[in-house]
Amino acid sequence: MAATEPFPLLSTSVGPLDTPADHGRFWNRHAAKLKPRQSSITLPSTERYARRQSSRTATTKPRRAASSSSRPRSSSQSIMRLLARRTWALPLAIILAVLATYAANPTASSIAHPLLFLSYPLGGDHMYGKGARDFAFVAFYTVFLSFAREFVMHEVLLPLARFCGVRPRGKQARFMEQTYTACYTAVSGPLGLYAMYRTPGLWYFRSRGMFEGFPHEGLDGVFKFYYLFQAAFWAQQAIVMLLGQEKPRKDFKELIGHHVVTIGLIYFSFRYHFTHIGIGIYITHDISDFFLAVGHPFTFLHHGFCC
Repeated sequence: MAATEPFPLLSTSVGPLDTPADHGRFWNRHAAKLKPRQSSITLPSTERYARRQSSRTATTKPRRAASSSSRPRSSSQSIMRLLARRTWALPLAIILAVLATYAANPTASSIAHPLLFLSYPLGGDHMYGKGARDFAFVAFYTVFLSFAREFVMHEVLLPLARFCGVRPRGKQARFMEQTYTACYTAVSGPLGLYAMYRTPGLWYFRSRGMFEGFPHEGLDGVFKFYYLFQAAFWAQQAIVMLLGQEKPRKDFKELIGHHVVTIGLIYFSFRYHFTHIGIGIYITHDISDFFLAVGHPFTFLHHGFCC
C-alpha cells in the first residue's frame, strides 16, 4: 500500500502575479491611480489682481455728499417729532419769548407789558378800567394755560395714571382730563370767593350788591384778574376741543356750543359791566365742576363709593 502524505500539497499552478514582472506591472498601474490630482483652481497673478481692483475702483460711483437742503429738512422733522411728543414745548417757547421781551425793557411802555399785567389802572385802591388791551392779557394767559395743561397732564398725571393701574389709553386720557379740571377748579374756586369777598356789598352772593352802583366800570385788581383769567381758561378749553386734543364724546356738538355760549357770555358781561353777576356764575360753575371732576377719576380706579 502506497504511503500517503498527511497534508496534501497546494496547487502548484502559476497565478497571474507569481512572476516579478507581473508584480511590477500591478503596482505601476495602481500607483498611477493614487497620484494626487493637481488643483484646477489657479490664483490670479498679482498683475491681474491689481488690474481688477483698479477697474472696480473706476466703476464705483462716489458717494454723494449730503446736500445743504436735506439738513434743514431733517432738523425740521426732528423738531416736529419733538413737538408731537412734548405738546407743551411750543407754548413754553412763546412764554419764554414774551418774558425775554419784557426783561429787555421792564417798563409799562414795553410791548409785553399788557400781555403779562393788567392794563388801565385808575389810580389808588388798585382799581382798573377796561379796554382793548385786555384781549392781549387773555391771549397770553390762554397760551400759559395751554402750557400748564399739557405739562401737568403728560408729565405729572400720566405717570400717576399708570401708577394707579389705569392701563387703556382712552381711560388714561379721561383720567388726566378730569384730574386736571379738578386741580384747576380747586384753585380758581377759592380765588373767586376771595375776589367776591373783596368787592363791597357782594359777599356772600348778595343779589342786591350785583346791581347797586351799576354800571360797574372800575374793578378791583384781584376781581379783574380773576375774571380775565377765567376767560382765558374757557378760550383755551374751546381751542382744545377744536384741535381735537380731547377724544370727541357723544355730546361733542353740544359741548362746542356750550363753550361758544360761555365765551360769548363772558365777553358781553365784561363789555357791558355785568361782571358782578358773572362772578357769581363763575364761582358756582367752579365749585360744581370740582366735585364732578374729583368723582370721575375714581371710576377708573374701581372705588365703588365714588361710582
